[in-house]
Parts: sequence; structure tokens; C-alpha cells
Amino acid sequence: MKVGLFAAFVTPDCSPEVVTAAAIEAEDRGYDSFWVGEHLAFFDSYTPAYPGSEDGRIPIAADQGMPDPLLLLSWAAAVTKRVRLATGICLLPQRSLPYTAKEVATLDWLSGGRVDFGVGVGWQREEFDAAGVPWERRGARTDEYLDALVELWTKDPSSFDGDFVRFAPARMHPKPARSPYPRLVIGGHAEATLARTARIGDGWFGWYLDPESTAAKVARLAELVEAAGRTTSEIEVTVQTHPARFGPAEIGPYRDAGVDQLTIMVRPSTVEHLRRAMDKLQPLADAIRAA
Repeated sequence: MKVGLFAAFVTPDCSPEVVTAAAIEAEDRGYDSFWVGEHLAFFDSYTPAYPGSEDGRIPIAADQGMPDPLLLLSWAAAVTKRVRLATGICLLPQRSLPYTAKEVATLDWLSGGRVDFGVGVGWQREEFDAAGVPWERRGARTDEYLDALVELWTKDPSSFDGDFVRFAPARMHPKPARSPYPRLVIGGHAEATLARTARIGDGWFGWYLDPESTAAKVARLAELVEAAGRTTSEIEVTVQTHPARFGPAEIGPYRDAGVDQLTIMVRPSTVEHLRRAMDKLQPLADAIRAA
């Protein structure tokens, strides 16, 4: 199996030096991918509840923040040569579509085609409000944005006329280094997410799912992929493990559930803390790689 490192960078706890060290450590220790997350802002109160914790609260204080993922990965690209650079997950419908297309293509160009562009629809209405984007129809917006990304990345000139994004024939460069475009990884657990993956995704990203739940999602994804006229070999399945509930005993069940890659998380505050955490995770990473 492949193994990825999910680096949960939170400011002001970490520093640019920690980001540099984490990217280099991921590459030097043989990780296949280096993942970072996205949130535009945090709020003292919010609905609906965060789906990744039992108490419904995201484990980040309101006076903390997450750096922009594409800028983080550009920084990481400059100090690495091999490891894949992944967003887990970029909140695509909150963003400006043309600027996102330009930024991801530029990152892929700079990194030599190493981008795995993970996207999701988002879960927090307050964040959409802060971005000035309607919460309603965010799934439909995501679908259209994905089609517009492909148009901008693969055609010259490119044009689009949709409900959420429109542009006259335009020439956007640089094009991505990877052909035909960066890998699109669709994140989330809903039926619409699986259908989106089957339609256009190169990968699916699940978050904190146990092996049994993962197996059910993978089985349903296989049905949708077949209905879309594609094969499951075209789609890489990645699961972000839960830091407190994952150990060597779960590796085999995840593999048997159809997982191609497991990611394990660090939340480093200093370079020394990062290296201690990476040392502690190394046996687990090696066991995943050997599975």
C-alpha cells in the first residue's frame, strides 16, 4: 500500500521552518504523498457540527488558523523532488474558479506534475458566508467548477458557459505539467461525492472511516464507476486514518476493504516536535508500505 503524510499546519503554533522540515522529512522517509488541508477561517460558533469529531467541534481554536494550502504546497515543491503534493481537501466551491485553475496549474508546472488536487464541497455554512458564496447548490457548483477546470487546463483557447462560471474564449497558461491535467481526488462520504468520483475523479479520499465503513463506500463506488463506463483501476482510494484509533492491526482490514493509500497525520509545532513525531510514526508508515 502507499502511505501519505497529512501535515496539519496550524498557526501560530507552527512556522515556515516547520513546513520546510515536514516536506523534506516526508520525501526523505519515503512517503508517497504530502497532504495539507484548507479552511478559510474559524468561528466561535457554527452549524452544522464538524463531522470529524465526536463532540462536533473542529479541534482548532478560533484564534488559530490554517495557511493557504496551495501556497503551502508551492513552498513544499521548492524543497522536494519526488513526493506528490496533495490537498486534503480544497474547498473548491468557496473559491474563485479561474484563479484556482491558474494556481493549481502553476503549482503542477513548478513541481513537475506532482499535484493531486483533492476537492470537496465543504461542511460549514459560516465559511461560505465569509467567502461570499451561497451555501445552497454547492454540490452543483462543485460539479460545474470541475468541468471548467478541465476546460481551462486542456484547451487553448478555452471557454465555458454555465450557471456558476462563464468565460469567453481565453488562453490560460501555463498549462499543467501532468497530462492531461493534475489528478482530481474527490473527498467526502456522501452518495453525491461517490457519484462525482465515478464521473470525473482520479481518486477518492475518505476521512476517519473505519475499515468496515470504508469497504461499504468502496463497494458502492465500484457500482457507480461501472455505471459510468469506467473501471475501478482508474481510481485510487485514499483514507485518512484517525490519529487516536489507528494502529498496525487495522492495516490489513483497510487493504482488504480496497484502500490503495493510507495517510497518517502529524500536527507539528516545532522542528524538534515534528522529528520526534515522525520517528514515532515510522514503524507504522513502514508497515503500511509493506502491506
